Amino acid sequence: MTAFRLALFYAAYFGMIGIMMPFWPVWLESKGLTTANIGMVIGSATFVRVFFNPLVAHVADRRGSRQPIIALLAALAVVFFSFFFISDGFWLILIVTILFFCCWGAMQPLGESLTMLSSKEQGFEYGRVRLWGSLAFIATAIIAGRVLSDTAPDAIMMMTFGSVMLMFAVTLFLPKTRTSKATGSGFPIAPLLRNKAFLMVLVAAALIQSSHAVYYGFGTIHWQKAGISDTVIGVLWAEGVITTTLPVCFVTCFKTTSYNC
Repeated sequence: MTAFRLALFYAAYFGMIGIMMPFWPVWLESKGLTTANIGMVIGSATFVRVFFNPLVAHVADRRGSRQPIIALLAALAVVFFSFFFISDGFWLILIVTILFFCCWGAMQPLGESLTMLSSKEQGFEYGRVRLWGSLAFIATAIIAGRVLSDTAPDAIMMMTFGSVMLMFAVTLFLPKTRTSKATGSGFPIAPLLRNKAFLMVLVAAALIQSSHAVYYGFGTIHWQKAGISDTVIGVLWAEGVITTTLPVCFVTCFKTTSYNC
């Protein structure tokens, strides 16, 4: 049951991303935002995680728990996302985006930590749990594209809001696996920032994310202007996950024969 509950977490989290990542820029454009505005809004969603995620992780380490913090973040995410429905104009949307992604973005690394801790305790394979996140992304990207082809962009926001509420419900049933509380008065990331090897990894990760930024932000808008239907666009996003993430998950899934996948 622990693995099942964590699989639901990944399905809910990446199911929401499967709706928002491809089609959120379309909603932003429908609200009158310029290309530059859209870039700033999408960039802020990633930028805030750089500072907020380590703070949340530090609190989780101090408490030795994960599930209560994830549930609290999910509840706040529901509240902050609801403000999108009454937000109009670049600055209000930017502020709501920052508030929402402070909470939403911090849930995934805590969920990963909880999964790894539970995996060691329960003996299940991480890859078999994480796989359901990729499957959910594929399904919701295709469904969202089909829905958008027949309705206004606001329908995407309704679907996203529903998936955020689903995430909150799922977090209430996550395992309460605990670990020993962190000790010491310093901020644990500080020594890493003096580690040259770690800084090189950060630079490499930054370059990888930067290479994806234009695609994530404007891929759907570009395809729409090229005359590609929203249904096909959803399939194209799903195809990207199929050809990249799924092979890795399946390799992890079948690397041992002690469990049935």
